[in-house]
Amino acid sequence: MRKKIKIIVSLLLIICGLFSMNGMAYAATLEDYNEINLRSSQPVHSFGPGMNQTVGSFTFENNNWTPTKTICGTTTIRRYRFNGYFRKADTYNGLVQLNLKVKQISSGKIIFSKSFYPNNNGEGLFTTDVFWTNSNGFDQVQLYFDASTYNTTPPGPYRKLFISYDCSVY
Repeated sequence: MRKKIKIIVSLLLIICGLFSMNGMAYAATLEDYNEINLRSSQPVHSFGPGMNQTVGSFTFENNNWTPTKTICGTTTIRRYRFNGYFRKADTYNGLVQLNLKVKQISSGKIIFSKSFYPNNNGEGLFTTDVFWTNSNGFDQVQLYFDASTYNTTPPGPYRKLFISYDCSVY
């Protein structure tokens, strides 16, 4: 009988403990979001007013989503765009085209999508449309790069591209 009482009392204490562990959840503000990004292990790239600010260079295979890019303009400097250079980085036959998409973080929408084709040496240039930040001069975007075989049948294996690009805020 004592054993049953101990079990019942233990279960009641556990249930009471579960009901007393409640808390309030708060939605993150834009400042919280930026602070979280600054503390995370993912690199965050911020760009203020200026032309041709280097974002970086890398080689990727098949496709790549970049880390979030934060555009920090002003109330009067609110336009930005990305442009760069790409070249074939594998030894397979055929040329490699670049398919580029830009996703706006706040809306989750793709705001730019275009394919860029290389010259006969496997090199090419790309540039996005001009985008406008919100009225505070702030925006966050991610770029999606996709490498695919161009002008060759069959399409073949995953392809590699070297990318070097920059951001202009003006």
